Amino acid sequence: MQFDVYKNENPTSRERFPFLVDVQADLLAELESRVVIPLAPEAGYASKVLKGLMPVLRMNGKAYVVVTALVAGVPRRALGSKFANVSEYRAELLAALDLLLTGV
Repeated sequence: MQFDVYKNENPTSRERFPFLVDVQADLLAELESRVVIPLAPEAGYASKVLKGLMPVLRMNGKAYVVVTALVAGVPRRALGSKFANVSEYRAELLAALDLLLTGV
């Protein structure tokens, strides 16, 4: 589901990006792939956050940076277990994608 957050099961990237947020519209739920954006612990990105493009969100008391420039399609079966839903950040996530894709 859109804005669900999944644990990153990829052993090569899960330490740097422990979570992936699904940004794909639910209308396309039948596809075998999902469009996701990796989330990184804020501590590792404190000086690298680009306002608007990389919103910071909080889950379970911890801050994570949405690394929008690394948006990717992944097979649905590659997603780990659902960890949270961040639909309360909908506006920030869509604005970041808009900035990435249209520059506005």
